Amino acid sequence: MGLSQLERIAQRLMAAGKPGETPAAVLSGGNSKNPACVRATLGTIAQAAQAQQVKAPAIIVIGEVAAMELNA
Repeated sequence: MGLSQLERIAQRLMAAGKPGETPAAVLSGGNSKNPACVRATLGTIAQAAQAQQVKAPAIIVIGEVAAMELNA
């Protein structure tokens, strides 16, 4: 549900004062053959997720933690 409303969620967060440059990420697929991890800014995350054809279910992360790479 959240993934289909990602653009609206991002717009409402920005309308409430969250900067468009805030890091954002969408994570999907977990241990599947086609995992997805898309990182962008709050202002561009919906377009980035759509361009990468991310499939639901997905987790949406907003804030500084979305910019972190934890695979190291």
